[in-house]
Amino acid sequence: MKLSVNLTPSVQSLFPSFLAGIEKFTPTRLELLTSSHIVAAVEALKLALNLTSYTGDPCLPEGYGYEWMNCSSSDSVTAILLSNSRTGGTIPDEIRSLDTLLEIHLDGSDLQGPIPDLSALERLEILDLRNNRLTGPITATLAALSNLQALYLQNNNLSGQIPPELLRRKQAYSLVFEYSGNQYLSAEVNQSSPFLNEREQLL
Repeated sequence: MKLSVNLTPSVQSLFPSFLAGIEKFTPTRLELLTSSHIVAAVEALKLALNLTSYTGDPCLPEGYGYEWMNCSSSDSVTAILLSNSRTGGTIPDEIRSLDTLLEIHLDGSDLQGPIPDLSALERLEILDLRNNRLTGPITATLAALSNLQALYLQNNNLSGQIPPELLRRKQAYSLVFEYSGNQYLSAEVNQSSPFLNEREQLL
């Protein structure tokens, strides 16, 4: 079948028929993609937590990012929401690159290994790592997070000495700090503490 198109100008036409047949297109600025340094950190997190089935941009377009992350813009991840996800794996060092995080919820995720250095997460307010299989010490860098309001570390396999500053902040009610269920963890409690006035084994 042969198809032919005839462009016939009307009486009112001001321009030749071939101009009238050209459709007008207006270029539109495409929405920016999530910043590459955020994408790299999220990719490391996905690999460490066995979440590689998630593909595409983690934050954009708005409303279509990963369901377990909150993003406020292409340059800002504010929360990781993986409570009771049972992903397994470890917490990767690259999480520190997500320095706009306000909340991390990795409780009940069957995580192993140590708690990494999180000192770069200066805005962090809530860190929930309870009910995992984390090992190693509670690092002093957690005590340096001045905006931290709640720290949940119960029911892991953490060991060593609790940083005294965390206990002081708990005593001053400036930090909700829970750490029971770590049988190899201990704390030196001073005489003015409302806890125990002796070396405390946290069972």
